[in-house]
Amino acid sequence: MLRTARQMSVAIHSGKKVVASVENGSSGSVGSPTKLSLYSEIPTEEITLQQFEAFALERLSVLKALETGKAQAVEWVEYVKKQIGKSVIQRHQQIDKIGHHILRLAFCKTEENRRWFITQETALFRYRFEESDAQSIDQFFNENQLTYNAIESSTLNRELQDKLRTLSGNGQLDAGGYYDVRWEDALELVGKRRVLLMAGRAFVGRKDLVSIVVARFRSRLSRT
Repeated sequence: MLRTARQMSVAIHSGKKVVASVENGSSGSVGSPTKLSLYSEIPTEEITLQQFEAFALERLSVLKALETGKAQAVEWVEYVKKQIGKSVIQRHQQIDKIGHHILRLAFCKTEENRRWFITQETALFRYRFEESDAQSIDQFFNENQLTYNAIESSTLNRELQDKLRTLSGNGQLDAGGYYDVRWEDALELVGKRRVLLMAGRAFVGRKDLVSIVVARFRSRLSRT
């Protein structure tokens, strides 16, 4: 975490508005919508002190709402949307990254704070992953060199389809298709007999893939 703090180069210059317009304590929206991210790149944009505070407080409000929603509501995603709005959860890309790294720095002082931050950021990543379409997910995999190859159910041969139907428990193929991943990346699912193993590869349904990717996100965040 000390390495991240030293590398972080988000500059603060009063009177200079580069990333977004901030008025009355609220951040504007600029840039492309948020994509899935592992936050491996440190932001280098120049922002004002007012923006620095606004982005940090907005990110903190999202994480606090996630924590409260998970603790108090069964449909916690809907609770969070109601409390802070879907547009804030799906914040624009650069604002999202800056807010993440500000809090990453702020919550590194104690192990308790660090664990809290990692838990809430992982929940936010899970939400975004589950809300993403197949094209966005494939783009995320490509950008981060994650070798999870999408396979349409209709392209599988009859033998594989029959085995996957048997494995599903309901006789149905995963409507979202399957992903071909290394079996080492799917150990939890292998233990639960939720994947089909063939020649060192695991065929994972899209609805189960989230557990693999979320675990990867949390592990990577924990190491930085």
